[in-house]
Amino acid sequence: MGFDIFFDCFDRGEPADFPIALIERGFGRYAEGKGPECWVLLYPDGARSELFVDATEANVSDFMVARPPVHPEFWRAIFDLLRETPSCLYWPGGGPVIANPAVREHLPPEMIEALGEPTIVSAGEQILEEIEKS
Repeated sequence: MGFDIFFDCFDRGEPADFPIALIERGFGRYAEGKGPECWVLLYPDGARSELFVDATEANVSDFMVARPPVHPEFWRAIFDLLRETPSCLYWPGGGPVIANPAVREHLPPEMIEALGEPTIVSAGEQILEEIEKS
């Protein structure tokens, strides 16, 4: 069975862009293949995931990862993106997760209504713990 996570960036309730270079910095060294819409991520422990993003653009507002790995480097990269952008992470049955309390005001009210109040995390490992709780 697959599990997906969703990463979205917002500015005052509206989708906002951030440089795809930030995704490249966090995940590029693990990309076994980079297509225009999907990067295949392969981690040293053998974990394999697909990161879906519009790689034809210099800036993006979101991406999705199918079957996110347990590997700590993956979660560090997700946390770094949450810390550096006004973004949240969520998944079926859980989320949103943010790294900066100020990001809450940027999330669309309907997202908070549907998913609940965001959980603030201070490390990548905490994101994985939140997923395991849900």
